[in-house]
Amino acid sequence: MSPIRERDPLPSTDAPVISRHMTATLHQAMTAEGILSATPRHAADGPVSMQRPSVHTRDGVAVVSLHGDLDSIGACILRTYLSELPWPPRARCVVDLTGLSFIDNICLGVLVGHCTRMRGRHGTFALAGPRPAVRDVLSASGLLSWFEVHDTVEEAVAGTGERRPAGLKAAPAWHWAL
Repeated sequence: MSPIRERDPLPSTDAPVISRHMTATLHQAMTAEGILSATPRHAADGPVSMQRPSVHTRDGVAVVSLHGDLDSIGACILRTYLSELPWPPRARCVVDLTGLSFIDNICLGVLVGHCTRMRGRHGTFALAGPRPAVRDVLSASGLLSWFEVHDTVEEAVAGTGERRPAGLKAAPAWHWAL
């Protein structure tokens, strides 16, 4: 029996703990298979294969910066990170994608979920500076026109040069399946 199956399941009501558990057990499984090194790249960040997101405030707007490759392991980390930040009503959030070289559909689902929660609290959410590869994934998934997307973080923070998304209220249908 694998080490993952030997663990007791966590209560389903504790989403942040479950996210951390999923990240840790996925890392253990990938380490056992030889896909990941047993030593994390960044010991301070714990057993992960991506750089930790960072957040800072610019002109009253929370700017979350993503770096490296954002895959299914990164989705658990990103979901936990975004859910643990204190988001007041009417908050403004910009996700800086300039340092992101890859994003998969699972991570897009995390961003859609966070955007939907922000909009539900009468806040705003925008993406800024996607590289061509990330822009292609957003376009192929139909989310390039759904998200508010800016060329630079400065434009996103100022709210200039914006392209209004087609669906301000509803998330894409595929999001609910995640």
